[in-house]
Amino acid sequence: MAEQKERYTTVRHGGRGLYIGALFCLFLAGALFAFGAAVFLLGGSFLWGVLFGSAAFFFFVWALWLIWIFVRAFEEMKKIFERAETIIANLADGLVEIDASRRILRVNRRAEELLSFRSERVVGVLPSFGTALKTKDSIFGFLAAVVGEAGAPSDPLPRESLSREIVVGQAPRELFLWVSFIPLSGKDGVSLGGIFIVRDSTREKVIGRLKSEFISIAAHQLRTPLSGVKWALRLFLDGDFGDPTPKQRDFLEKAYGTNERMILLVNDLLNASRIEEGRFGYAFQEGDVVQFFKAIVGELLPRMQDRGLRCIFEEKVLPRAVFDPEKLRLAFTNVLDNAIEYTPSGGTIKIVFDVMSPYVRVAVHDTGVGIPSHQLERLFTKFFRGDNVVRLQTEGTGLGLFIVKNIILAHGGDVWVDSEVGRGTTVFITIPTDHALIPSIPPVGEFPMGG
Repeated sequence: MAEQKERYTTVRHGGRGLYIGALFCLFLAGALFAFGAAVFLLGGSFLWGVLFGSAAFFFFVWALWLIWIFVRAFEEMKKIFERAETIIANLADGLVEIDASRRILRVNRRAEELLSFRSERVVGVLPSFGTALKTKDSIFGFLAAVVGEAGAPSDPLPRESLSREIVVGQAPRELFLWVSFIPLSGKDGVSLGGIFIVRDSTREKVIGRLKSEFISIAAHQLRTPLSGVKWALRLFLDGDFGDPTPKQRDFLEKAYGTNERMILLVNDLLNASRIEEGRFGYAFQEGDVVQFFKAIVGELLPRMQDRGLRCIFEEKVLPRAVFDPEKLRLAFTNVLDNAIEYTPSGGTIKIVFDVMSPYVRVAVHDTGVGIPSHQLERLFTKFFRGDNVVRLQTEGTGLGLFIVKNIILAHGGDVWVDSEVGRGTTVFITIPTDHALIPSIPPVGEFPMGG
């Protein structure tokens, strides 16, 4: 691409110079020929006439040579444009180009296929974005849904790249399209319009849905027998069938602990499945976040002490927040579990509160193993565990932070992480203080860091 751009720039600037040079040579040739003819006709020296005529012929030939080079340069530029047009037309993803006033300039074949329209009907058309969202199946509604509902051509386009998922059509034949808008601007910063890249993500969606359904079914089928095993082991441990010997008790306790971990795994799988299916219902209410978290820390304090960890809980008077106690308990417990599991003995876990109006923020800092910087982006995806963590602790589902992220986003807040290998990790969580900040439709999915 860099070579193509360099060739295009060279041909464009060189062609302009050749064009000016050819015109100048033709002008000189004409002027010299006219001057020589005038000298000859007015009785001047024949030698001077021949001299001016020869000079005119030289500049005329030079002009023809420059014109020939200019034609070749034009053909080269034409090839570059044709190559670019061919590449755009045959892209695997759809492409729609608009100018600064939102007029559609170009649509490639893939975009026509994905959005079911003919480019002849829309190229050169200035859409009315004010009413476009009422017809989301149209190309205008599709564009408006991505860059906004600005109705006037003078309204500026977004200055930053945007991405959004658009659903076209009705179930079961709907298409899931991942659309990215990339603004274009000149060297002086003036907007030149932008391009939309349209990628068909339907296959990934279907595969993800099938995977989630399989996990949900498998987890449900596992839950009942695991519960039966749990209660049977509990009966043996409690001596309902006679007191077990010390060796038997040791085996039974190990089996009970293993079964408990399997139940936790199944619960994580079910929670992740319910989140993705939109069945993770929320019941929001106002409450004191500090006291709520203090109670959870109190429940986990014996585990911290058993592992030789010091806990610092900084109480602070904060505005009342809006949250679902059951779901937020699950999220905060997951965060604290990670801090406890991956902080060596003698380490510290510190919980600090702050106000980021209209949110309250809680930060959970530990002096644990940390997370490699190149893996931070995948932290909130399903089944992800850091390389250093897997070596340290082989058990774990990698679903905890996926669940945390989705729960906090459903509250209208956010969660992000600062971490350094060998120095520790800080997890930041924000929770709104206003019901209006809670989304009517919770965002669901795997979100990269900052997403």
